[in-house]
Amino acid sequence: MKSRTEKAREHIMKNKWVKRLLLASAAGLLAGGICVGAGTAMGGSPMFYVNAQGIHVKEDQKPEDSADYRLEATETGTLQNIHIDMAEADIRLVSGERFAAEYVLNGQRLAPGYSVSGGTLTITESSSWKSGANFHFWGGMWESEEGSVSPYVQITVPKNAVLSDVELSNKYGDIRIDTKLNAKDLTVRAENGEVRMEDWNGGSFELEMTYGEFRGGSLSGKNVDIQSESGGVSLGGLKADAAEVEMEYGELEATLEKPCRLNIQNGNGNILLLLNGSEKEYSLNLYTEYGIISTPRKTVEPYEDEGDSGAEYIRTGSGKAEIYADAEYGDITVRELKK
Repeated sequence: MKSRTEKAREHIMKNKWVKRLLLASAAGLLAGGICVGAGTAMGGSPMFYVNAQGIHVKEDQKPEDSADYRLEATETGTLQNIHIDMAEADIRLVSGERFAAEYVLNGQRLAPGYSVSGGTLTITESSSWKSGANFHFWGGMWESEEGSVSPYVQITVPKNAVLSDVELSNKYGDIRIDTKLNAKDLTVRAENGEVRMEDWNGGSFELEMTYGEFRGGSLSGKNVDIQSESGGVSLGGLKADAAEVEMEYGELEATLEKPCRLNIQNGNGNILLLLNGSEKEYSLNLYTEYGIISTPRKTVEPYEDEGDSGAEYIRTGSGKAEIYADAEYGDITVRELKK
């Protein structure tokens, strides 16, 4: 079994290689940016696409080929389900008087799908390009007759509406829920983009995030399940009966506003837990292999005994709340909220 010192040395070497890779990537991006800037200054275009016929700049395209897809704000009637699947456009849910949908989507792609049937709204953005191109670069925007356009789809939801099933998926784009959403089942999948959400109330909330950050307001329901590969997670007010948070790389901050069962696993990153009430009301089972545990009543540093290492803190509380947190590389901090 490797000692704590050996493991730490391996971790340091791994971080050195990661830093070197990041520095090399940054240098490449800087050099590319300089070249793009120089080319643009001489009258060139930084926007291009690639297909079977070669590399083309935006000036080569016909107006009819590049016209974006537009849906003006359109009332949908009462909805029970909302299913949105985007390739690159931002997704926004906002509050309003009536259910409505609108979007502006990239005309370089094949036509999007739009339907309202049986109380279910479905909008999908094609992942395929019109000309069979396998790579396009528009810097997150493209040029239309109206000028620079940022792709988006926006759904308006009445303030007191209660939804059954909401699914929001995005490959390259942000997701924002700027309303207090009542949904029995809420599923959010984001590959490369940020997720921002106000309050949610319902039965089950599931978040799958690859690269990005999540910031949520009050989450009130039966179950919350969050999985993140790389990026920070901030839970402004956790009120769920049970919650699981599994992360590989990133910082976690969670405010517990009511007693619950909380299970946290974080590979590389700090964990900060803010308790609504006294620590004595919470049963805590905390462990970090390389880090320090700090609670209002005790600080535990890593120990090494016969090849074992890490910091551990276990105590039984007087209430129903149960918190389990496990971190490989990172500190675990528990604080009591001031009343």
